[in-house]
Amino acid sequence: MKNRIYFNNPEFSKNVWLELSLNRLVLMPIILLMILLIVFISNDNLTERMKLIQIWCVVIFLFLICVWGTKLSSESVINEINERTWDDQKLTLLTPETISWGKLFGSTIYQWYGGGICLVIFLIVTFFTQNFVKDLKLLSLLILVGVFTHSSVISASLVSIKRNSSQIKLKSTPIFMGGLLLGFFLTSYSWGLMEANAGKFTWYGIDFKLSNFLLISLLFFLFWNIVGLYQNMKYEFRFSTGIIVWITFLASLIIYLNGFLSNLGKITSSEGLTLGSGISFIVCVVFTYLLILLEPKYIVDFRLLIDKFQKQDWYKFQINLPLWLVSLFFSIIFGFILFMLSVSLNSYNLQNEGYSIVFPINLIFFVLRDTMIFLFFNLSPNSKRADLTAVFYLLVLYGLIPSFLYVAELKILYPIFFPTFESNFMLGTIPIFIQFVIMLFFTVRRFKKEGIVLQKTRSSVIS
Repeated sequence: MKNRIYFNNPEFSKNVWLELSLNRLVLMPIILLMILLIVFISNDNLTERMKLIQIWCVVIFLFLICVWGTKLSSESVINEINERTWDDQKLTLLTPETISWGKLFGSTIYQWYGGGICLVIFLIVTFFTQNFVKDLKLLSLLILVGVFTHSSVISASLVSIKRNSSQIKLKSTPIFMGGLLLGFFLTSYSWGLMEANAGKFTWYGIDFKLSNFLLISLLFFLFWNIVGLYQNMKYEFRFSTGIIVWITFLASLIIYLNGFLSNLGKITSSEGLTLGSGISFIVCVVFTYLLILLEPKYIVDFRLLIDKFQKQDWYKFQINLPLWLVSLFFSIIFGFILFMLSVSLNSYNLQNEGYSIVFPINLIFFVLRDTMIFLFFNLSPNSKRADLTAVFYLLVLYGLIPSFLYVAELKILYPIFFPTFESNFMLGTIPIFIQFVIMLFFTVRRFKKEGIVLQKTRSSVIS
């Protein structure tokens, strides 16, 4: 099975035959060698020649992989959708693993061929320099960033298909531009950290060189990125995905981020637990907002979820559970843990430091209110731009109204519309709780109303 996925892969083989023609195989090294030859003879100093060749190898690699390769990756699935061949692909015996691997490396096989030549030349030149280990790490960094960017844009295209299933034509340009920014950000930021190489870095009390920890971190996130690609492909092929993988990802990310607390020096176990709970809470909240924007929110899916819950069919319930709801559940859990720890740490005189112990509770209700806003607009019969409308209202609530209060010198009312550390129970918790209840009421009412309309429509169709 593994050999079929990686070596005897029909999707990968198809791309190899399409992309690696004899002319292209010959043309790529000729062009690359001509460019590098021009660079070589443009300088008389051998050391400078070697450095220039390395720089140009990196530049060409970035163009081939992060620009050209990202463009092709962003189009690999969407072009099949637009050309009406994707449904035929799903009807074949190919598995999500096979398609994922074939799309990830097959669609960009020619670019990796050219990029590989650049890396080989880069590696050969490295033997003539005194920075072999450093250059080897840079080479590894470039490969990891390239694969990470390609897997990201393919995953993004699958999410786009999921969200826009009713559209006839899908556009890959926004995904390509996002992948382009991601690739160059990762390259420049990671390269900067690697060049700085500022001594040792502590993670859970273990000392790492900054460059080594950077590569380990990239491997960690690349692993989960490819898992995410596979999960999205499974969803597209109508395979069950469940929530176990998502929970495992959240847990591993929380564990990873909490390791940075060891750089804070000496902190008590209570303080460490509080900070760790805060990090866990923030992670879950961020993914709640991100996923509620990305995942579809159809009334049919919610009715199915309620039906499985009422029938106590827990397996199908967790299969159909949206991931934003899972993240929201853990946000509430970690929020209450943070609240309880804040209460127990009241002896540290947190309120004198400008921190209210009810702040985590207020944050929970803000997240719940915002979730209801997204659902309210998505449950509308005219929900074409529901998420955009919800984001607009949130910008008004979090931006426009607080700005007006600031100009009007009514800062005391800030906690009603914006979570602040010093927000108290009367001006913080009660107002946002009321807002949440109001939005919950209107959302449930709309859900029931649209459910009745949907049921009548089905009955009329059947009759």
